[in-house]
Amino acid sequence: MARKTSSRKSPKKKENIIYSRLSSADATDTKRNILEMEASLLAIMQNIESYKDLRKRELMWKIKLKRNYKNIDNNIKEILNLVPKTPNVKKIEIEHKERKKKGLKTQVGMNIESELMDIQNKLKEMNK
Repeated sequence: MARKTSSRKSPKKKENIIYSRLSSADATDTKRNILEMEASLLAIMQNIESYKDLRKRELMWKIKLKRNYKNIDNNIKEILNLVPKTPNVKKIEIEHKERKKKGLKTQVGMNIESELMDIQNKLKEMNK
């Protein structure tokens, strides 16, 4: 018959362990430092968890914002389709853009001061 192997593990060889003696003050300082490190690690873990929660909420807000944006965009398109179209609007817009590029002011964009200047210039020309 074949011999069964035991499920026990063979004892490991003893390693050369070096012990050192610490004073009680050093031991308490070391324990205090270890406890402080554990406390700070736990605080870091809490911060990480709260960060994950904030990121989830941010993602939810972004999704809601995107959905609202799409709804608003669709509503604007519907309103624009319902509003009656005026003829020659494109032509007026193109003329306005061309005048703006040339540096000329359009009648729509003139302010009171520029109108006064124009009137004064016309009056000077008439007096000549």
